[in-house]
Amino acid sequence: MTGNALQGQNIGYGYAVNGVTNWTVAANLDHTRHVGASASACAFEGAPSAPAGFQVQSATSSTLQPEFQTAQLHNLLGISEQAILRVVATPPTGCGVMRRGDGLCPGHSLSSCDGRFTLTLQGDGNLVLTQTGTPIWASATNGGVIAIMQNDGNFVIYNSAGASSWATGTNPSGSTLVVQDDGNVVVYTAGAQPLWSSHTAGH
Repeated sequence: MTGNALQGQNIGYGYAVNGVTNWTVAANLDHTRHVGASASACAFEGAPSAPAGFQVQSATSSTLQPEFQTAQLHNLLGISEQAILRVVATPPTGCGVMRRGDGLCPGHSLSSCDGRFTLTLQGDGNLVLTQTGTPIWASATNGGVIAIMQNDGNFVIYNSAGASSWATGTNPSGSTLVVQDDGNVVVYTAGAQPLWSSHTAGH
C-alpha cells in the first residue's frame, strides 16, 4: 500500500495494521483529525489505542513507513464519536480575538495584532503561545483535537475521545479570548473584565 493520502476532520483510525505478513506500507500521507472513543471485546487484554494516523500491533516480515507507532488494536469493536467532536468550530477571523464558537484545530493558530505572539494548537494537541517562534506558555496537553471558545464562556481543549483535557474555567456567556500585543492571553467578559490569563504580559 503506497502513495495514498487521508484527508478529513472527523476520521477514526487511519492506517491501522494488525495480523499481516509481508506487507509494504510506504509513502502514505495523513492530513486528518482522528477522533473517537474506542471499545474492546476483551477488557483483560487492555484498552485499544486511541485513533491515530499510523498504528501497528503485528506485521510479520513487513516494511512500514517510519510514522508507524506500536498500538493495541486486538479485539477492537469500533469507535464512538462524542457530540462535542461534531461541532464545527469557526476559525478566528482577523487578529487577536477568539469569540464564542471560534476554535482551533491542530495546526491552526491565532496571532496578536502586532504579529509578535501566536497561540497555536499543535499537531500533538498542546496549545502553545510563542513570541516570534519561541515558546513562552503552554497548556501541557497531549492529544487535543480542538480548542474552542464555548457559548458558555469557557475556553476548552478536547481530546479525541471528546473529554476535556484543559480549560480556562471561565463561564460568563459572551466572553472572548484575546492574544494581546503585550504577550498576555486573556479571557474577558463582555464588559471587558479579565477572568483568566496566561500571565505572560511584559514580553
